[in-house]
Amino acid sequence: MLVHGFMGSPEDFSPIAERLSQHYPCIAPCLKGHVPAKPSLAEASLAKASSRSLHSTDIEAYASGRALPYALPAQAQAIEEALAEAQIDAVHGIGYSLGGRVLLEWAFSPLYRTLKSTNPRLRSLCLTAAHVGLPTSSATRQQRFMQDVHIAQRLEAIAHSRTPAKSWEAFLDFWYGLDLFGSLRQHSCYQELKSRRCDHDPMELAAVVLQASNALQRDDRKNLMKLARSMPCLYIAGAQDTKYAHLATELARHNIPAVLMPAIAHAIPVENSTGYGELLMQFLAGLRE
Repeated sequence: MLVHGFMGSPEDFSPIAERLSQHYPCIAPCLKGHVPAKPSLAEASLAKASSRSLHSTDIEAYASGRALPYALPAQAQAIEEALAEAQIDAVHGIGYSLGGRVLLEWAFSPLYRTLKSTNPRLRSLCLTAAHVGLPTSSATRQQRFMQDVHIAQRLEAIAHSRTPAKSWEAFLDFWYGLDLFGSLRQHSCYQELKSRRCDHDPMELAAVVLQASNALQRDDRKNLMKLARSMPCLYIAGAQDTKYAHLATELARHNIPAVLMPAIAHAIPVENSTGYGELLMQFLAGLRE
């Protein structure tokens, strides 16, 4: 099971799924909030603006007493329901960025933690440039939430713009210009990548940014360390992605296998699908030995 990242789509995994499917059946769910806007970007976004505008930048006020349909628990539940409907009882979970965080929520949902177990459908877990949870410090989480509020506000502004196409262009250049993504904007895949991102509804993405924020994510470090003792696990990060390369090194110190891909930053599935696919093939092939 291949789960894409924020602003992504199952199509991001197409070259990888094509290769993996020669040996393993693949399923690539679309995360909630990532359905393309209908009937048009401007019409769909503006219609929702009044009901989805930001009212609070305080994390506690935002999270308490709200229905959060795009939060990590809701995303995980949607995946569980899709697998149940398809009668899929066992999967190897591969999640990139937000998709990896969703997989962590799915694997360690409150139900299974109560039973001191993990999701019984899970057979192995491969996280790619995915956060495993912030420390419980309220100050740290509040700071992260404020960052996500600013991102959400920029996405909302696209919906209100008289020139949404230009606003999308500016936002994507800003987003993929972050240090996290290294030199992605110079990559041959960049223009095609931007084109696919513009299919999304910015108001929906703004909701995803806040509801699935790192600030609201459970700290799963200890759960992941425990899982790695009983199930094959792998963490992959780009060597030029300082934040997640550091996390990979930290996890490796706790006996969670980790790999740093050289000369690449955060957008691993699209920036180096060949190398990434090879790593996944090696990981999955090792499970058959």
